[in-house]
Amino acid sequence: MGELSGGAYIYAESPKSRICVMVKAALRFYYTKHPSHRYLGLEPSLGFFETFLNATIDLELAMVELACHVNQNDAEVQRIQDRIARDKQEIEKQLNMRNISL
Repeated sequence: MGELSGGAYIYAESPKSRICVMVKAALRFYYTKHPSHRYLGLEPSLGFFETFLNATIDLELAMVELACHVNQNDAEVQRIQDRIARDKQEIEKQLNMRNISL
């Protein structure tokens, strides 16, 4: 099953493994906020996952865009790099479960 990251985002090398780590973090966050839902068989909605994974998916798309703009417009590259920095900050907050408002 691909590379092993031990479930740690910082060791995940591929987009697929980073997204998988974030899905697991989303479930952990959800069941921390709603512990009884685990025992009642309730699951997070798709909207929850869309909100929680927004920064992760946007980051992966921005990385692909950046790779395509290597030798092009500096303003466009700067915009993509700013987007990547913003997404990385959001992911760090989510992984540390700090200041999250879903």
